[in-house]
Amino acid sequence: MKPLERMLINLSKRATALILWLDCDREGEAISDEVRTVCLKGNPRLGTQNRIYRAKFSTVLPGEIGRALRSLGRVNENFVQAVQARSEHDLRVGAVSNERCVSFSLINH
Repeated sequence: MKPLERMLINLSKRATALILWLDCDREGEAISDEVRTVCLKGNPRLGTQNRIYRAKFSTVLPGEIGRALRSLGRVNENFVQAVQARSEHDLRVGAVSNERCVSFSLINH
């Protein structure tokens, strides 16, 4: 187990709620999903009691942080799936491209 994963699991054991403060883009949403999954290993009650939230913010100024805390949402599952699909696509296209390059280099030698 990686040190960060171990730390998140241990901290989540004592948590009564989880607020995910990651970048407000698709990749941030996907990372939020990964953090949520790890924290649920340490404290499944966070999920069963619906105590996992997503903060949306654009800067780390006091007013913006306060606004984000007053308007907590949930992880956008559509964004998470979009990132996962793109990652899968990139892996497949990369594998095919790499295979073609190897094939062409073998044909030309």
